[in-house]
Amino acid sequence: MKKSQQNQGGAMKSKSGCKYKGFIYMVLRIASRVLPRYSSKYSKHTYTQPQLATALALMKRDRKSYRDMPSALNEVRNAIGLKENMPHFTTLHKFLERISIDVLDTILRKTYLTLLRPNEKVNIAIDSTGYSKRNVSYHYLWRIKGRIRHREHVKHSIAVDVDRQAIIAAIDRSNPYAADTKDFIPLVKKVASVVTPCKILADRGYDSEKNNEFCYRIGAKPLIPIRNANVPVWKTHGMHRKEAKRRFDWKSYDKRSLVETVNSVEKRLEGSYVSSRNGWMQKKELRLMDIVYNIHRHMVISGMIFYLLMRISTQPF
Repeated sequence: MKKSQQNQGGAMKSKSGCKYKGFIYMVLRIASRVLPRYSSKYSKHTYTQPQLATALALMKRDRKSYRDMPSALNEVRNAIGLKENMPHFTTLHKFLERISIDVLDTILRKTYLTLLRPNEKVNIAIDSTGYSKRNVSYHYLWRIKGRIRHREHVKHSIAVDVDRQAIIAAIDRSNPYAADTKDFIPLVKKVASVVTPCKILADRGYDSEKNNEFCYRIGAKPLIPIRNANVPVWKTHGMHRKEAKRRFDWKSYDKRSLVETVNSVEKRLEGSYVSSRNGWMQKKELRLMDIVYNIHRHMVISGMIFYLLMRISTQPF
């Protein structure tokens, strides 16, 4: 009986290690390019920073808490390169507190660039969504007639490559009721520092003459529907907005919905809430979730390419 239990436990460990082997390899490889091995020469040198970053990515991938991670890491210790002692949950929390949002942005860019061909222009879609500040089912509260106050959430705006459905850049706001137009230009600037945008797709919430003008200034074509479609062209404010009302490429605009697909997949993969209470930590947690999604997307695309190559190689001539 004991032998069978031990065999089952070993099988679980090997299965878990095999399941996350590619994911762990990707996170370690990209994090090693951005992060130094240790934050200081005076640090304890027990765990490297790429190892801790990988542990945090696994935490978000499996929707685990900080306290659950030491036991979970024991199953993949060899893949991460950990020694006998697993990092305490406070070590992971302090590491996320210490790392800057700019470093996480750099890691996010690296995860996207692994999917991109050199000197390639891409079509961008922009949208925002909300992440709850508490893990609660509002539908269940409604069913039991519980008290529902206003839904507190963090506003998360992302720019997505519509062809690869990968996240290029993101901006977060603690105020969920801020206008979408405020995040458009900062987000496009982030995108332009990574890749050359060809077309920029967004919904009516981002409609403004200033946003259209900025897109043309960087050499991109904005595809943003104009508010108040019933208003005549001669009453519409702005040269670029008038031109968009006269001639609009609705066929290319159809791909804008893919950014909503990315938001949906990311929430189903990692959850629709943030566990942090501090505003800066919430933003870091969301950026970490974007990184995990991009690596997941990389593995999906790589798996599809491998499957197609296998199909081609087995085709009879």
